[in-house]
Amino acid sequence: YLRTWYAHRSLYTFEGETFHGIRDAHGYLSFKFGDYMKFPKLEERKSHPVSKLVLPSDWKGSVFGRLPASFSVFGTGYVSGVLYKALQNYRLEDRIKNYIVSNHEEGAVFKGRPVMTPAEYARSAYGREPVLIAAHESALEGIQMLLSKEQLDAQWIYPYPVSLSVGEIISRQDPQEYWLAVRYGAVRAYYEHDPAGEVIYRRAFAQFASGGSADKRLAFLHELIESVEKNGFDPDRPVLLDEKGRLIDGLHRVALARYKGVEKLACRIYPVSPDYESIITERTRFHERIALQSDLTQEEWALLQENQRLVLGRTDDHTDHTGL
Repeated sequence: YLRTWYAHRSLYTFEGETFHGIRDAHGYLSFKFGDYMKFPKLEERKSHPVSKLVLPSDWKGSVFGRLPASFSVFGTGYVSGVLYKALQNYRLEDRIKNYIVSNHEEGAVFKGRPVMTPAEYARSAYGREPVLIAAHESALEGIQMLLSKEQLDAQWIYPYPVSLSVGEIISRQDPQEYWLAVRYGAVRAYYEHDPAGEVIYRRAFAQFASGGSADKRLAFLHELIESVEKNGFDPDRPVLLDEKGRLIDGLHRVALARYKGVEKLACRIYPVSPDYESIITERTRFHERIALQSDLTQEEWALLQENQRLVLGRTDDHTDHTGL
């Protein structure tokens, strides 16, 4: 298999759903199947078992709605742990039968399931069941080679949508960064009719964007609040995080959820990028160093710190004030 097949991806639409796939689909399919546009001879065709799935209605059509009835997972790291939580939220965790890693200590267990090598799994009673690879792209090629040696049926399930608690999302943020507190203050300003939060919001945005940008973002926030008041949070607009839990997009939604006392949000997790901090700079994240150098008055700085404390855990002070 060529590394470039997995390094370069495109979006494909199938039956109303959008998926990441190999950009050079022709090269990959030609390598794997030869003339893939022709049906193989009847005796050469292979069937794949299909299971009927009955899932909670709120996951109808999601990636978890297409999971097989029984499978194992390659990996026992952070990605596997998040995948397990996502399945657990929808009572699907019992479908995981085993975990697979390249090497393990004798008798190893993860999430209550036995841990096996690919060779051990191939020889086990589960060896013909599919394997979900829960690892990010940098490790994918090597894992696929390991599994293909044992002729195991595997598929990559990352990045994928998950439902994470708002508290967990916030707990993974740097407490010296105030960009969530800035947005939380703007949410408070909307509900509590206190303009101070919007003043701080504009000062924070002035550190990295043009003056008109803050006004446009505030207008967006007001539209978001009105939409959430009418319809709740849209699961088709997930919060974006990387594997370290760092926020990429969706800060207004996280801040609003914290203020409203919402327990969980739809999220999508992506591989860590080495360019994260050069793209989303300290100014964008309104790091404490930047905040202290800004034009905040003492009263504004005190209010920003208060909002930071509320964001980081004092949820009792501002829980479901508006009756959503």
